[in-house]
Amino acid sequence: AGDDCDFSKIVLTNGAHLVICSNVTVRTEAIEAYGTAGPSIALAGGKLYVPDDHVFTNHHLRCFAPGSVLSPKTEGAGLGIANGVTFVDDGEITVPGDLTLQSGVTVTHTGANDSDKGYRVHIVCTNLTIESGATINVDGRGYTAKHGEGKPTDAKSTHGGSHGGLGADVGEAKCYGSIRRPSDYGSGCSGSNP
Repeated sequence: AGDDCDFSKIVLTNGAHLVICSNVTVRTEAIEAYGTAGPSIALAGGKLYVPDDHVFTNHHLRCFAPGSVLSPKTEGAGLGIANGVTFVDDGEITVPGDLTLQSGVTVTHTGANDSDKGYRVHIVCTNLTIESGATINVDGRGYTAKHGEGKPTDAKSTHGGSHGGLGADVGEAKCYGSIRRPSDYGSGCSGSNP
């Protein structure tokens, strides 16, 4: 059993953090965020229900764990993420309806660490609309220098890491993963990452 919390309004100001853990469901009729210190909502396997067609503004949005749900009140309705919202998806987030990324929004993940594959962007929704000027960008979020399956085999600082194709001047490094449907992290270079 989990905890169910119902609010008429949630207001986040000046660096406030709302973390919703697994087995917790939060329902609200309104959610507002103010201040320059970056208030945030973090879904750590929990569920957040907001009004239909709600647009998230003025804060950070992060998913930490699989099982996280960001939902309109009525399943199948839509949600939006507005310009100025930082959206970091480090787990798997489910939106049981439509999700619109408005112009200026970037969705990313934290990136891999030296020893494992870490995170990936994984959004499950009915329809995902990425407006002109919005992006899902994981550039530079692969393995760090000298790590990954396709890391160069020598220490020359000019050698690039491989993934769906060979990196620059890699020597014995191997290619791995799919160029059409990449699901693995890109390998780090021989030297330091840019």
